[in-house]
Order: sequence, then structure tokens, then C-alpha cells
Amino acid sequence: MIDKSNIKFSIIIPTYNRAHLIGKTIESLLQQTYSNFELIIVDDGSTDNTEAVITKYTDSRILYFKKNNEERGAARNFGLAQASGNYINYFDSDDIAYPTFLHNAYNCIVQNTFPSALALAYIINYQLYQENITYKNPNKELIYGNKFGCNSIFLETLFAKKNLFSTNRTLSGSEDYILWLQIGAQVKIHFVNEISFEMIHHNERSVISTNLEHIKNQTDAFIFDIYNNPIIYNHYKKDIRIIHSQALSYLSLHLMLRKHKRIALKYMLNSLFTSPACLFYFFRRYLAIIKHLLL
Repeated sequence: MIDKSNIKFSIIIPTYNRAHLIGKTIESLLQQTYSNFELIIVDDGSTDNTEAVITKYTDSRILYFKKNNEERGAARNFGLAQASGNYINYFDSDDIAYPTFLHNAYNCIVQNTFPSALALAYIINYQLYQENITYKNPNKELIYGNKFGCNSIFLETLFAKKNLFSTNRTLSGSEDYILWLQIGAQVKIHFVNEISFEMIHHNERSVISTNLEHIKNQTDAFIFDIYNNPIIYNHYKKDIRIIHSQALSYLSLHLMLRKHKRIALKYMLNSLFTSPACLFYFFRRYLAIIKHLLL
């Protein structure tokens, strides 16, 4: 049994060429009201001055590792192998933790008698406006898309080591959603609806900057995995077509925003054919696709 008076967090930060952003992330985590943690920063082969930015920090809780580029899934798994904490969190190198980030996780862990998984609420900062992300039933909400940022999820360390990220580079960008589905299939995800961090939406985020061919291949890889991962499929098989459909509609929207109207329409129709009920679940998304189609 974990001693509640001595819970240690291992915060794993994969990073690649984020020298101009990661400093703010580190500083926000060093300002936590809960102090028993380590920051494991995994530099996934950066070619900028990331190392110089990180090594200027002298806090003994910061552990820095540089490795060859293998993408985020492999970097997070590498960080997990170095971790000494009781709970793991995977934090992105361009986001900002609020001072109570770890304290909120700690309170949830103690109140729920050391759960295997929990999620924290957050804000997405779109510069012109903000969106609050909170939960009612995280396990159920996973069916309708990846509501979590990586920063949201805390995992008990031994459980995390049994549930690693995929290292399939084609899946990069959806490897976290696959893992959350796998976790949601096994355990109850507890949650805290107090806003605990800020996800900064900017033009360098992978969801925006990734090239078209990768997005298409990534979606194909994601769909393949949900049907071929027995943990996911056996648990979600009644809803698997909804998960499949929403992935297609999400791809359709991104294609439409990039003016690939014909292929975007194809994926939208495939999405509706896969699960007509998704017209109800994702009505606003389909409306946005059609709106951009007519522009």
C-alpha cells in the first residue's frame, strides 16, 4: 500500500525542438504547492538549444535525458523506465501547470484510496477565447473522442508500466487516445473538475502542423488498432463503430479546414455510413464540415 503521507509524482515531459516554449512549462511545474515530485525531461533528439535551456535549471528534482528521435510514445516510455514516483503524469512541453496541479491529483488519490487512473480538468487557451474541459463520466466520454490532454492523466506507476504507449510512428498523434481507451477498458478513471492546467493552442502543435498524408495514415492506424487491440475491442465492441466514425469525422474536418474538400466529403460520408447515430453525437462537427464545404 502506498503511504499517503509520502506520495511522489514522476512528471514525464517529452520534448522536441521546444527550446522557446519549455522554459515556461518547467517554471510552472517548479511552482507547485505540492513539492514531492521529479521532472523527467526526455529530449527526443532536439536539434535546437533545448539542452542549454533545460540544463540552466539547478533544481535537483529535474532529471534530463537526451536520446535519438523515436517520437513521443517511445520518449514517454523511456521516461517511465526512469521514474521513481508512485504516480506518473505525462506533461506536454508547451503547456502550463497551475500551482495546484499536483495537489489536486494528490487529493483525488487519497480520497479515492489510490486509484489506478485519474484525470484533471483543464482549459484550452485558443488565444482569442478559452474552453473549459471537465468530466461527468470519463470512461464513457472516451467513446466520443479524446477529451484528455496527456497532461490530464495520472497513472499509478505499476499500472502504467503494464500499459505503455504504442511506438508505431504512423500512429503518432493518436497514441495517447489508444492508451486512454485501453486504460478505460480496464479501470475506472476518477476525476477532478477543478481546472488544473492550461493547454496552449498554437500553430506549432502537432494537430495543426502535421502534414496531410500523416494525418490520413494516422487515422488508418488508429482504426486498425481499435479493432485489433483485444483489450479495447472486447470492452468497447458495442460502441466500436462510434469510435471509428468519430475518427473519420475528425479527419474530415481537418481535411476540410485545409481546403481538401473532395476527400473531406468522402471521409464525412464514410463516417456517417460507419455509424449514422454519429450525426446526432457530432452534429456541430458535421455542420462545420458542411459550412466549410460551401465556402
